[in-house]
Amino acid sequence: MRFWTRLGMMFLILPLLAFTQPAENLSPPLLVANDNRTPAGQFTNGVLNLQLELRNARWYPEDEKAGYRDVYAFAEHGRPPQNSGPLIRVAQGTQIHAMVRNMLPSPAKIYGLHRHPGDPNDAVNLAANETRELQFLAGEPGTYMYWATTSAEPLEGRSGAESMLFGAFVIDPPGAKPDDRIFVLGIWTKKPRRALRNKFPQSMARLGHTLNA
Repeated sequence: MRFWTRLGMMFLILPLLAFTQPAENLSPPLLVANDNRTPAGQFTNGVLNLQLELRNARWYPEDEKAGYRDVYAFAEHGRPPQNSGPLIRVAQGTQIHAMVRNMLPSPAKIYGLHRHPGDPNDAVNLAANETRELQFLAGEPGTYMYWATTSAEPLEGRSGAESMLFGAFVIDPPGAKPDDRIFVLGIWTKKPRRALRNKFPQSMARLGHTLNA
């Protein structure tokens, strides 16, 4: 009788232990601010090897004690997602070898990962969890950007989670030794940006700037 009592206690304790195990943290990784001082990727024999991912992220606009938004963002493989996305900065004529993976639950269309200036409508379509290999020359010196959409909206029409899918792409003249800082400004809104465009000129005028359509 004592044996069966102990056996019954064992079967009772095992299920209880299973229910008391800590739950897996399913929150997306924290979106970190990118100061755009460190270019992404690694050089091998003069070729920039870059591994980019489109990922879910949790964004705290002010601090981690305030409210947050779950968004989409670019990240380097093995590193946290960034706002703005990982900086691509190379010299003119650099060969770029990029592996791009879409880890989002929906398809994405990526613009700007091509020779610049190039065709602004040139895009790479990635299904959910698809990886694509890209190879191209950097192109002409200048300041460009890369960005993505999951809604097929144009850049100015994006809203919500996809608003954070952007990053700087800078091409320096050969032999240049940059001594500058890169500031990337993005806008997050729940509504399509085209609905806010009429409000921009007035606010920009107060800052002494103009907005080109």
